Amino acid sequence: MFSLKACGPTAPSRQWIATLLVATACCLSHNVARAAERQFTDPGFMGDRTTIVELFEWAWPDVAQECEDFLGPFGYGAVQVSPPSENAFLLYTTPGGVSVRSWYERYEPVSYGIASPSGDLQEFADMVRRCNESHVRVFVDVVLNHMTSNIGSGYGYDGTEFNSEAFAYTGVYSAKDFHSHADCGTASGLVEDYSNVVQVRNCKFRGRADLNHMLESVRSRITGYLRQLLSLGVSGFRIDGADYMWPRDLDEIYKRLKEPDQTKVELFDVQPAAYRLMETPSDSESETLSETPSEEPSDTPSETPSETPSQTLSETPSDAPSETTSETPSETPSNTPSDSPSDTPPETPSSTLTEAPTDTQPDSPSDTPSDAPSDAPSDTPAVTAERTTADTETATNVRKRDTTVEQGGETVTPPRLASNFDGPFIYHEMSTLNLRWTEEYESIGAVTNATFFKTYANALNRVRERPLKSLRPFIMEARGAGKAAQVVYVDSHETQRGVDVNDTEGDVVTYRDRKRQVLATVLMLAQPHGVPRVMSSYALDGKFETYVPPKMLGPPFDHMFNTRPVLMRENFECYNGWICEHRWLPIRNMVHFRNWVGAAVAVNWWDDDADAVAFARLQRGFVLVNNGLSVVRGLFNTTLPAGYYCDVLSGSRRDTRTCSGHVVRVRPDGFAELSVDPAAEVPAVALHTQERVFPDYV
Repeated sequence: MFSLKACGPTAPSRQWIATLLVATACCLSHNVARAAERQFTDPGFMGDRTTIVELFEWAWPDVAQECEDFLGPFGYGAVQVSPPSENAFLLYTTPGGVSVRSWYERYEPVSYGIASPSGDLQEFADMVRRCNESHVRVFVDVVLNHMTSNIGSGYGYDGTEFNSEAFAYTGVYSAKDFHSHADCGTASGLVEDYSNVVQVRNCKFRGRADLNHMLESVRSRITGYLRQLLSLGVSGFRIDGADYMWPRDLDEIYKRLKEPDQTKVELFDVQPAAYRLMETPSDSESETLSETPSEEPSDTPSETPSETPSQTLSETPSDAPSETTSETPSETPSNTPSDSPSDTPPETPSSTLTEAPTDTQPDSPSDTPSDAPSDAPSDTPAVTAERTTADTETATNVRKRDTTVEQGGETVTPPRLASNFDGPFIYHEMSTLNLRWTEEYESIGAVTNATFFKTYANALNRVRERPLKSLRPFIMEARGAGKAAQVVYVDSHETQRGVDVNDTEGDVVTYRDRKRQVLATVLMLAQPHGVPRVMSSYALDGKFETYVPPKMLGPPFDHMFNTRPVLMRENFECYNGWICEHRWLPIRNMVHFRNWVGAAVAVNWWDDDADAVAFARLQRGFVLVNNGLSVVRGLFNTTLPAGYYCDVLSGSRRDTRTCSGHVVRVRPDGFAELSVDPAAEVPAVALHTQERVFPDYV
């Protein structure tokens, strides 16, 4: 007799056939179980991409163009788009009689037809195709819990007639498809006790008609909607209000989702195209706009800050790389060799970016030979304000980036986070009101981490005197990157509107405080936990806000209530009412940082016992953030190989010999001398091994 406790041959030789059969069955069942555990929790990013961006309320043509012009080239892994299903046409009338769009109308569906303020079915399908071809997955925000609130009768964006009082949605649902008062258990039919799971999942959430997902009529319609989206090439779903639906009902719906047709998988799950970081034009170039109106809206965000923050720098000869450092600290480790003249690169061109002629484009970081003059024009165009489709040659150049880096004569590639597209990525939106039930949804897919944003915002806003060092356990002890089953974020369309937020000042960070927004996003992208999502907003302080209830204002719209197009400056920033935080230099460069460091562990935590922290991603990257009141300077163990590195929060590497920001020297022992002034526009430093300059010198 023998016992088989693990997959593999352990039986006597005379029973090898039986053992082999049992072992094979064991391994197969084990693999099936593991596949089931992974189901719906893999984002399926192409290549080494790691990050989602939420383009809230963008029109489909603008999303498509952004995938081609920016998200693909800068390494974003997926775009989360607003609900595409037909919603009620809702306007809010101010006391002064002015009608305005509201943001929540997208969450008042009347049918599952693809017709919304963002565009129709044809535009949506074109957007998904173009994003996939740009190696950017498309994750759709889907509203499955309910239909409209009690707003009477009306029409949707595609003409679907509805009567919310009669629970009648033409061609979709009737009263029998919704939870009754008896199902709910409250006289009002509304959720009155959030600790009562029956009320939370059977009653009307904020007055919206609550669907009964136990019914076949409801399950089949929702399944059809999700299948249609998958057939168009969509790769994932954010389940809005997931915690207001029974997990068992959602699980039954998910089981019906078949994988996309194999031909579509082959088309969209192609080998990852390399991407490159396009450089921001110099300040003189950024003044030039293409097709810029003579008068911009008053809600236009501030200009891009200079790429040279006010950090203290040492005087550096023009023939050597400049370093992000100040005076030498008084205490230097005794085992650290002191600098010698031989350590300084002889007669090398300055890494300080000089003003380029306005008729030239930034140099390509990978295509320019190392011996070429630093001011040589590049054939690769930068993103311009004109939203036009690039030709084939241009698109090919834009997506070209060398994903290897020379380190001491050795070619190193970034650690890959293995992921195969084996089904949609499904992440359930969790409310802070219903956190007690999070594990139930983790068993059927991924979830959003509803406390992550508050933890980081509280530390940056010093809520209850909580310092930045309080983030240590959340960064150093968190789960690693990859197939983690949580989506993390520091800002969202809900938190910035106070949805389920107790303290709208201390619990949130938004674009209104640019410095804190950047620092929060830098920390989120530098730490190894979860699947990060970056927010891209429109301005909340429009001219109607004094008359509109707080945080109700919808996206920028014209006199016909059509969503205004997203317009771009040549310095990559947006206007026409759009903020585009995902385009800000520190944020876009940190997306590449996260892609490059991959699964490298977080090590070497340092803090000043207050609001300055630093940590490394082992031998791949290093981050120092100063949210305090005084300058932080000293020697920091970066764990990086010796050499010169471009600080990606102040600029980008143009080629192996030029950096538009500050250059930091890492010594042979891995230490770097740094100084960060809290008054800087971005009081932080971020280094990684793919942004190394002067590779011949250490």
